[in-house]
Amino acid sequence: MGAAGGYQQMSAQAYPPAPLAAPIASTTQVSSRMTIPNMSVGAVIGKGGSNISQVRQISGARVKIHEMEQGSQERVLEITGTNEQVMTAQQLVQAFITNNAAPAY
Repeated sequence: MGAAGGYQQMSAQAYPPAPLAAPIASTTQVSSRMTIPNMSVGAVIGKGGSNISQVRQISGARVKIHEMEQGSQERVLEITGTNEQVMTAQQLVQAFITNNAAPAY
């Protein structure tokens, strides 16, 4: 206790200042390849390229469908962008493939 019968005042400790903004998302470019069954390529591309354009616009990734190799039952899809962009594009492509595989009633 202090001289006047009260509590002693404690000095404030110095803490590191809080960050002013959230950390900046990674801008490191990565590239990923996935294979698509030939029967699903049309669903991924969409009428007039509408689906693949949506994938590019929503994800922000660069998406390229490679030409079919002779005798192959699959096509290679190459996705380039940040980790987040690539993952988003992969999820969108997978959704188009899954929706194409669903039986029509």
